[in-house]
Amino acid sequence: MMISLSLKEKAGFTLIELIVVIAVLGILASIGIPRFIGIIEEAERATCLANRNQLERYYNGYLDSEGLEHTSSLFDRVMIEYFDGKDICPKKGTISFTEGNVTCGVHIEEDQTDQDGQGDLDEVPYL
Repeated sequence: MMISLSLKEKAGFTLIELIVVIAVLGILASIGIPRFIGIIEEAERATCLANRNQLERYYNGYLDSEGLEHTSSLFDRVMIEYFDGKDICPKKGTISFTEGNVTCGVHIEEDQTDQDGQGDLDEVPYL
């Protein structure tokens, strides 16, 4: 009894099966990549906000303890002296102190919605 294997009897994947697998992986990637990018952007915004809040508390405490009034040159000096080389904003935004708040040049829009801590109530949260 002799067993012969022809090309059709060989084990393996067909071209159609490979195309279907690649298509499914492409669909999964098209769903996952935008979510991943959105999560990274949200983390950078939250990091910037937390760092700015901490810097604002520190700077206001410094002004109170030293009995000084705010000037832009004083803020710049404090930034260089205590925070030189440290990133306040992960996107390298320009940090400034205006109207009693530390602001970021990159995350300007978020500053306006986060003043009351509520954000925009009509906005659907990113999932």
